Amino acid sequence: MDAAVATNAMLSVAYPHMCGVGGDMFMLYFEASTGSVHCLNATGPAPALATPEFYREQGLESVPTRGPGSVTVPGTVAGWSAALDRFGAHGLAAALERPAQVAESGVAVSAGVARWIEKTAPEIVEGTPLHAILKPRGVWLREGDTLRNPDLSRTLRSIAADAGASFYRGDLAAAIGASIAAEGGPLRAEDLDAYAPEWVEPLSSWIDGHELFVPPPNSQGVTALLMLEKFRRLAGNAADPRDAQYFERFISAKRQSFEFRDRYLGDPLFHPDTLAFVDAALAGEVPQTPALAMTDYPPQGDTVGLVTRDEQGNACAVIQSIYYGFGSLFMPADTGVLLHNRGHYFSLEPGRINSLEPGKRTMHTLMCLLALRDGVPRFVLSSMGADGQPQFIFQVLQNLLRGDTPQDAISAPRMLDGRFSLEDDPDTVQLEPMPEDVADRLRSAGHSVQVLSELSEIMGHAQAISIAADGSVEAGFDPRSDGSAARV
Repeated sequence: MDAAVATNAMLSVAYPHMCGVGGDMFMLYFEASTGSVHCLNATGPAPALATPEFYREQGLESVPTRGPGSVTVPGTVAGWSAALDRFGAHGLAAALERPAQVAESGVAVSAGVARWIEKTAPEIVEGTPLHAILKPRGVWLREGDTLRNPDLSRTLRSIAADAGASFYRGDLAAAIGASIAAEGGPLRAEDLDAYAPEWVEPLSSWIDGHELFVPPPNSQGVTALLMLEKFRRLAGNAADPRDAQYFERFISAKRQSFEFRDRYLGDPLFHPDTLAFVDAALAGEVPQTPALAMTDYPPQGDTVGLVTRDEQGNACAVIQSIYYGFGSLFMPADTGVLLHNRGHYFSLEPGRINSLEPGKRTMHTLMCLLALRDGVPRFVLSSMGADGQPQFIFQVLQNLLRGDTPQDAISAPRMLDGRFSLEDDPDTVQLEPMPEDVADRLRSAGHSVQVLSELSEIMGHAQAISIAADGSVEAGFDPRSDGSAARV
């Protein structure tokens, strides 16, 4: 747990376009001493002022894509504190010490960060704190330049001093609330003060002798479990050749599972039948129709997935995000905190499963997975990728189940059915380089297919650990990312 939180905190400094203290998080944790799997939901709700009327009075027909109006309560800092209180050995101050140092002294801009700065630069308003950090001395940071955020360093030290209390009830909370209020957004210090993360029961199912665990709604985690089950009902097997027939079954399983997701997955606190619908779906039943399905989820997101395991046998899978690349683009002055834009995921249309209501959490694409065999972890998986997350976890897990090493399982070519970003065609199947007959046969079956020339970031950043029966451990990282695997 200490390694997971420290890694996430360092990524908040070094990978600010994808994660940070201003975002949300889910976490799965295997506790070796009890053999139990725990799940932490550290996703925050809509502010008390965030009603459809609030936005329509501003002449808006949807929650803004960017800016202070798109911000919901960030849950990550409270999640770190709760996780370490329960399962950590050294506390939050120890986890944040080195990230705070690096935020002040600076870190080299990676290739991925440089790409996203260039992509997002036209949206970043001159004179804002984010603009000052990413365009020091009048030039946008490029690969190899030094990224510094001394305000974030001070924020991390403040969080470390009181286990995150200042972020929700102290000076930081006051500064965040006042800054958003001044810009016309709905979040207030009172919303932060009212927040607490939630320990929840993970969802589980059995596949090929493995017990799989994923976060429950408001996470989309069940989508991956449904994909695996529906794939097998279509006579698919993990050991099957990765040919056109395999991917036709994959597409069918994905589309059926996403239809369930978009119709039934919401915040259980506002939709109490959600968990019953999930149980019915995992049992192969078709639940009755509830509220109107969502059909317009913005399918974009930038996230970090990370996995850890220690010598005692504890294991952790984390998925943490600020939603879009660089989140809301809004950074309250003197905090260095880039807030997420998760509110944009809500619909202002009433009666839908993901309609905006104060205190409600959006359905999250965020998910991760633990696979146990004989009661102990066999695989630990996480991947960024918005709507692609269950698809990427499906493909990596299937590769692991057929006997691939974690590195081979992750490096293998992948498929994405549907959109990764808003500009993508929702009906197109995208393929990384594969035998030509795969694309040809899928086209013959009526699919629109785009073949990519190389491994691509739109296929996610997956990370995996496998633990063999003899206790030997292997790890793999995604060559599509700037990630790495390390033994410390």
